[in-house]
This record gives sequence, C-alpha cells and structure tokens, in this order.
Amino acid sequence: MRRKVAQIVVILSLIALLALIVASASAQSTKTYFEAEEQLAPVGPPGKVWGNEDGIEHIRDLPVAGPVWGDLAGTLSINANINWDATGTGTAYGTAILDVEWNGKTGTFEGRSQWKYAGFVVADGQFVGHGTGDFAGMQMKADFYATGGGVAALVGTINDPHGG
Repeated sequence: MRRKVAQIVVILSLIALLALIVASASAQSTKTYFEAEEQLAPVGPPGKVWGNEDGIEHIRDLPVAGPVWGDLAGTLSINANINWDATGTGTAYGTAILDVEWNGKTGTFEGRSQWKYAGFVVADGQFVGHGTGDFAGMQMKADFYATGGGVAALVGTINDPHGG
C-alpha cells in the first residue's frame, strides 16, 4: 500500500512540476497587435494560365509584390494562384514573404496566404507566417481587406514566445 501511495505522490509531483514549467513558459510569451497597409501589383508574368468549360480562369505562379507601411515597414512578395470567373469573383492562395522592419528588428515572416476576389480586386484574406532573422521563433497572424485605390489594410498579431 505504501508503495502505491509513494508512486501516486511521485506522479502528482511530476504533474505539478510540468504545470509550473508550462505556466512559466506561457507567462513569458507576448502578443503584439499591429496595423499596416499594403499595395501589391504583379511584378512578372504568371507561370501558367488556362480556362475551363465552366468559365473559370486559373492563374498559377503569378509573382506579386509591393510596399507595406504603418506599424510594420517593408515589402510583401507573394507567389499567387488565382481562380476567378468572368466577373473577377473568385479565390486565391499562395506563399508569401513579408520582409519587414518592426520595433527595431529586421527579418521576414514566411508563410501562406489565402484571399477572395470581387470584381478583380482583393476583397479580404488571411496570412500566417513564421519568423526568420530577428523574428526567428515568432509567428504572425493577420487579416487583410481592401480599403480602395488598390490598398489593403493589414491587421493582426505577432506572437513572440520569448517575450521580446
């Protein structure tokens, strides 16, 4: 009986220690909100374009890039893949690299983006990227939406697990 009690005490002690380590690690993490704007345009030809019998045009590997300004300053580059109909309504996705300066740090957030088109204009979308350079270990999550004149608002968070 004493042996079982001793085993239970050891197990409970390990669980308590693990909980303390997890609480300590999460207490160091910081989440910073940001707002910025972006203006992207094609910077080269697509890799492939074709249409189907339903009237959907498919565009693959279209390089798109442009400036980002606001709380973040830099350049956003996307390798876009677009599917839209004759009215410019559709969806898109791609790999994205945000080369940026933020809070005195420089590096990139690299990840995936997806968005919707309405009338051949980006309506809204999301981006999730992981940091490199000074941002190594950080994660960015952002939503974006058209504000007019080819400009989109970019709002989101940067999570720094190191608390920096």
